[in-house]
Amino acid sequence: MKKIYLLSLIVLFALTKTDAQVWTSLGTNALGTSSLNVKALAVSPVDGSIYAGGTFNGTINYIAKRNSASGVWEAIGSSVNGPVYALTFYNNELYVGGVFTTAGGNAAKNIAKLSSSGTWSAVGNGVDDQVNCLFVSTNNTLYAGGKFNNNGTATAALAHIAKWNGSDWAAVGNGLSSSIIRTIAEYNSTIYVGTENTATPIYSFNGSSFSAVTSVTGGKVYALATYGNYLYAGGDFSQPTFAATRFNGSTWGTISTTFLASEHISSLYVRAGVLYIGGVFTNKGVTNNANYIAKVLLQGSNPTPLQTILSGNSLGGDVFAINNSNGKVLAGGNFTTWNNAAITSTTIGVDEITNVVSDLKFYPNPVQSSATLEISFNEFVGSTSISFYDMQSRLITLPVETQNDGTHSRFSIDCSTLPEGNYFYMVSSEGKAVANGMFVK
Repeated sequence: MKKIYLLSLIVLFALTKTDAQVWTSLGTNALGTSSLNVKALAVSPVDGSIYAGGTFNGTINYIAKRNSASGVWEAIGSSVNGPVYALTFYNNELYVGGVFTTAGGNAAKNIAKLSSSGTWSAVGNGVDDQVNCLFVSTNNTLYAGGKFNNNGTATAALAHIAKWNGSDWAAVGNGLSSSIIRTIAEYNSTIYVGTENTATPIYSFNGSSFSAVTSVTGGKVYALATYGNYLYAGGDFSQPTFAATRFNGSTWGTISTTFLASEHISSLYVRAGVLYIGGVFTNKGVTNNANYIAKVLLQGSNPTPLQTILSGNSLGGDVFAINNSNGKVLAGGNFTTWNNAAITSTTIGVDEITNVVSDLKFYPNPVQSSATLEISFNEFVGSTSISFYDMQSRLITLPVETQNDGTHSRFSIDCSTLPEGNYFYMVSSEGKAVANGMFVK
């Protein structure tokens, strides 16, 4: 087992009062202006470091790392020489996509890699135009999507989407020449892409070619996310509903809240049964105070109405990126009040997680071939079940033996086939979450 920094165990038991929480600046120095903003956020699975990428330049150019001690955004060496639109960790190294020709002073065509030691390098021959998104699949394949048509030496036709083969960027089937790709996700073991084709903005890949997914039309798709039995899409489309929709494998329908034709969704992020939605919208949700970023609880088959994350203040601008650091929500975008990158002042809990847990033990952590979770409740909760998710919030299946008497649950978990990495778990009773947390293998 390789050495991995153990992230703090996140167990959210009590409903935290949102009126006591506020957004604060993620860093103490500015990342851009109203026209130069944050497009991507990433959190290291190794040490929890926070990275931001975007169109900002000046003291810090296009990508920054937050100093965990001082909270100050810092440059990473000589950085990249152009805008950054995508960040993701792949095999514990940070991959960066955008529009640039150098990284750390070395030639790198629109995709670069930052090693754990802080060294910049090219990723193969790169690609010949803008990278909008990076995505890691469940079989650990790294994909890139964007405006590009070839690899960086024009020796491989890529048609807006490529996968990393260990030495260079390779074609994904015949690619998707009909439209620029904005986002990539995996749903039911199938790759889906969201594009700028306003007639049919979503496509699926069957292993050899891409096909249009019908019924979503009238605009672009900027974000895709998956959870359980659904694929979620956000953008500026008009059908089947404005801006946001979900797919069950055959039909599309509303998520929970009706958006207006003048509104759009720029980002989606799922963590531990909560869908976070960012974009340009105001006065949404059950209390009509969800502005620019909101959440939907995905417990059971029906999502809750849109809810504000907190009511202490508002971001006041488009949200292009959402992430999470030790239970606190991160947002990046175009809101200069918070220097275009903000964090919740306290941990944001899941509203369904109630104050019923009197004791919880998860051991060993890090795990080896097996682990045990024991929970005691201070009231009768009935039968319980446990679900597991990877760092991309994708549901994974592990063999579990469960013992439960209504006030105490014990889960014996077989982790022998689980790859090394960081994982979330959620314990539910009667469709409602009662505990969640994190473990490492």
